[in-house]
Amino acid sequence: MRGLPRFSGNTELPDKRQPDEVRSSSAAWAASLFFFAAWSCNEYFAKFGGTYVNSAQFRLMGQAYTGDMPGWVSISSRRRDGQNMDGGYQHGELKFAMPLQCSVREPVTIDEPFLAALEAARREGSAILDRLTTALPFIELANTDEDFMTVHNEAILMASAFEQLFDGDGNKYRLVTGFGDAFKEFGNTTVADAQKVRPDIRIDTSDPARAAAQPNWWVHQKWIDELYDVRSKVVHRGTPDSRSWGWSVFEHLVMAAHVFPLAVKLLLAKEGHYTLSDADRVRGLSVDKLLAAAQWADDREAEFKESWSKIESRTRRDLAWEKAWKAVQEEYPDLFKEPPAEGGS
Repeated sequence: MRGLPRFSGNTELPDKRQPDEVRSSSAAWAASLFFFAAWSCNEYFAKFGGTYVNSAQFRLMGQAYTGDMPGWVSISSRRRDGQNMDGGYQHGELKFAMPLQCSVREPVTIDEPFLAALEAARREGSAILDRLTTALPFIELANTDEDFMTVHNEAILMASAFEQLFDGDGNKYRLVTGFGDAFKEFGNTTVADAQKVRPDIRIDTSDPARAAAQPNWWVHQKWIDELYDVRSKVVHRGTPDSRSWGWSVFEHLVMAAHVFPLAVKLLLAKEGHYTLSDADRVRGLSVDKLLAAAQWADDREAEFKESWSKIESRTRRDLAWEKAWKAVQEEYPDLFKEPPAEGGS
């Protein structure tokens, strides 16, 4: 963690807030940013688990006292109508259980350039950070890995986070367009091509022009369109089971976790706060290929079948080859000049 940027947080005191409350708020925001920068490094369907964190590992807990070490302590927590205070515990004897889904076996990986970019954007008053501030609680609650959270509730939260990030304002078209614009440089598979493998991807026929256009969309744009519909079905009907879907709710949640941090990076890069890494580009270029794959988990009985890890590995090799070939062309430009036309000078 040495060398990470310092985070000042919001140090202005709003009305009726005490200094301790402001310090707690600033610490909570810093913890959220550390979670987000670590979460962006998660590896899904990786052999032996890969790099992985959830928000429960970054839950903020603290203690405060003045003077000598207290003999007795009290515990405060929120409640719906204010604050709850409990006492009668002796200092040093009170213990908090670590949630089962938290792992301390492996060190946490932090994307430090991303963390620095988030803070730089915050200092400069970026609207992206304003929207991310609203979206992050949705992200954190949807990615606790707590058993009490259902996948349907998590789908509501993740779709809402995307809506906040892209300033959807309750308009699916606005969300889909904003997301599509952000990811268009990574488009490589159309909806029509993806339907050959995932025939349950549904074309919206409510408008003739939209129905004609959707097969030619990049499939990532149709994915966010469907995620929004899943969210709406769950909100209004309690379940998305009234129709078939191109991707299961489970798949929607994995892809949402894969692309949300990348979406923030793309928006920050557009503002000049961040430069995409090769790892970011591999993630981005893999999205459409993953959405058009029949399954994501490795199948030991089908060695040559597509999977998440195989697609990412191949994309990484292709990108490395492309960079190497471009470097050769730049170093030896004369070798790649077009020959003069016959009879020319």
